[in-house]
Amino acid sequence: MPHVRITLRGGRPAAQLRAISECLHAAMVATFDVPLNDRFHFFQVNEAEEIFVDTRYLSSGRTAGFMHFEIVAGKPRSAAAKAALYRQLAAGLHDSLGISPADVMVVVVTTTPEDWSFADGLTAGESMERHAHANPSA
Repeated sequence: MPHVRITLRGGRPAAQLRAISECLHAAMVATFDVPLNDRFHFFQVNEAEEIFVDTRYLSSGRTAGFMHFEIVAGKPRSAAAKAALYRQLAAGLHDSLGISPADVMVVVVTTTPEDWSFADGLTAGESMERHAHANPSA
């Protein structure tokens, strides 16, 4: 149940934002044990003067195309799974959209089910329990 905020500079067409979301979701499904129907991606688009990022800190060189992915995950993942996600996301964005891997920054934050409420004022754990009882074959 990851929740992802993608922060980037404005000026990208809607089709490119959709393609970024598709690359991210494909990488998360393949490497991060995320179900196909579990997608919560939110784009935060900023003006150039609203983003202050060091162009060289632990990077070969960031450009105006820099994007930041903050993934809030509902369960811990191994270091290997995180590394695989980072690599696949950067490669997918490069291969499909020509985005430099140096412009892709990812931060993963892990939470627990009681830190989430998807709807109805229930914790995620309560919602999962309710869903399991309503859909025993799910």
